[in-house]
Amino acid sequence: MQAYDLASIGGPAAMLAPQIEVYTEKEARFLPPRVHVENNTYVIYSPNTKAVSEQSLPALLHVEDCVSLCQRVLGLKIQEIAKLLDISRASLDLHRKGKVKNMEPYFKLASFVNYIEESFSGDISKAMRSVLIERKTLVQHLLANKDSLEKTVPYFEKASDKLDSITLKKVKIDANLAATRLAGIGQVG
Repeated sequence: MQAYDLASIGGPAAMLAPQIEVYTEKEARFLPPRVHVENNTYVIYSPNTKAVSEQSLPALLHVEDCVSLCQRVLGLKIQEIAKLLDISRASLDLHRKGKVKNMEPYFKLASFVNYIEESFSGDISKAMRSVLIERKTLVQHLLANKDSLEKTVPYFEKASDKLDSITLKKVKIDANLAATRLAGIGQVG
């Protein structure tokens, strides 16, 4: 960045060559700090603190991380995540933009989803809406037990067992048979 002396535009100072000042910043001091709230105390992590690998998960967790974890592992929709956190969809959107006061519910939800991901092999998100356990889907069980998510672990175990018992057979379909079955589709009259 170059800066010129405004006095050099006119007058006797104009006879002198303008001085060029260069400003450089060698440290990354202006990166946004991460604030972690734990037990009503604030910890600010700056770039000069521990390396990323040395920090614990809650220190690095953001609302967006929690939301994407719930979507990836459980296949939940944004509205369902908001209901699990007992907030409105608009509040969740504000929290995702960084305007969150209390991160505790997000830490609890993220740790529960991490536990589910580590405990159950396979893609448990396939069972969230398709497998019925005691006449409810896993999403309905989660929403019914949003205050104590640990109560839903037996339902996840049953759903995982059902998923493991399903085997898919790949069958080669005869082209003539498929053509006869699909022949009348789309015709009017």
